[in-house]
Amino acid sequence: MAASSASGASPSFGDMLGVSNIIDDIRASDRVVDFELGAGERRKALIQRLKEQKAKEGVVVKDDVIEAAVEQYEERRFTFTPMKSGANRLAATAYVRRGRYLRNTAIAAAVLVVGTVAYNVGYDQFVIKPREVAIAREAAAKEAAARELETALTVRLPAELKAAVSSATVAADRVSDVQAKADIDSRNTEALAAITARNVAGAETAIRQIGTIETSMRWKEQRVQQVAAKLAIQPSQLQAAYTSAKALAVAVSDNQAVTDIESRNTEGLGAIAAKNVEGAQQAISAIGVIESHLRQVQAQKQLTGEAANFVADADASLSRYVNSGNPLDDGARTTLTRRLSLITEAAEDGDGQQMRQAMTSYKNLVTYVQNEAKIRIVNRRGVRAGVERDGTRWYLVVEALVGGKPVPVEVGNKEDGIAETVPYWGIRVSKRQYTKVLDDYSDDKIIDDDRAGTKPKGSLDVNWTLDAIDNQTITHW
Repeated sequence: MAASSASGASPSFGDMLGVSNIIDDIRASDRVVDFELGAGERRKALIQRLKEQKAKEGVVVKDDVIEAAVEQYEERRFTFTPMKSGANRLAATAYVRRGRYLRNTAIAAAVLVVGTVAYNVGYDQFVIKPREVAIAREAAAKEAAARELETALTVRLPAELKAAVSSATVAADRVSDVQAKADIDSRNTEALAAITARNVAGAETAIRQIGTIETSMRWKEQRVQQVAAKLAIQPSQLQAAYTSAKALAVAVSDNQAVTDIESRNTEGLGAIAAKNVEGAQQAISAIGVIESHLRQVQAQKQLTGEAANFVADADASLSRYVNSGNPLDDGARTTLTRRLSLITEAAEDGDGQQMRQAMTSYKNLVTYVQNEAKIRIVNRRGVRAGVERDGTRWYLVVEALVGGKPVPVEVGNKEDGIAETVPYWGIRVSKRQYTKVLDDYSDDKIIDDDRAGTKPKGSLDVNWTLDAIDNQTITHW
């Protein structure tokens, strides 16, 4: 029955386990031999050993069973079968990986140790020691403050108070300010009480108040000195202003101004006697205003006198000219008279510049009137000889010559009605005349016939040789 089972059935689990155990023994004892033998020899040796092992155990196993077991072993030898999850697998895994786990554990332990040491060192260096230093500094500061307080109460504040009281009292005495001295004594008492009470702030406040009183006294003293200085100067200032203004008022014969100056001088002397600086200064300023007005009046009279003398001389000169048999037509006389009136008007307006310009203009006009003048077309570089207006009006540019020299002439501008003294001007001519002169100029850039007219002696009227139209003139183009 045992033989039948052994011959007809596949190897049991017990057989397989036995084979496995045998294989382990073989491998443990003959490892070197097994690795040196070939695959066939190793198989034969394994089967032989299995038979011997089973014989020792008293178990009869057929050869085909052993061969089947060996065959299965060979097949499973290179097949990996993972263990099932559980404690055994966990323990096996831990055992296999024990090197890694030990290394990681050692590293973690080292890190923990280093971290703990670093933490302890850092906490000591950056927390404990700074705290101890701060406590030491605070204690030192408190000790220094205590020493400073004691020094302030026993040395500094008493010395400062004594100096302040002494200096302020001297300043108050200089200006004889009794109230200021009383205030100094009061602040001194307050400061002493504060020092006794160890109240530094209170004592310092009282000392500052004493200093403020001293500053006020010094400013008051300075102000008194300034007033005294001004009072010392003002009598001479008042006298100088009075003398100068009165002389000017007498010169221009202004009796009312003389009276006003005397009145202001009396007010100034009274203010100086009363030590009223502002009152004295106001009186001096008032006299200055009167003098300024008198100077304007004087200047006006000078201008008026100068203008009157010029007009008188001009009239006399013109009379001598006429009485000598020289001609002077009404137009010229009227123009000259009008020019003299412009001189008088400018003087009466106090415009000295305008008056002198009018005098110069009159002199030029007299020279032009009393002499014969030649009028010619301008024929030189930089000055146009002709002007055309809108294709309807044509002008030739002319100038006056007295004794062969160009002279300025007062000419009215037909376009704007303004009369001006100019070196040359435009006279309106016919288109034919304009074209004739233009052709003459275009030939060789020279006007061969530049004659335009003549002005006779004693007149302002021009006898035109040109084809002039209604004596229409312009001064700008």
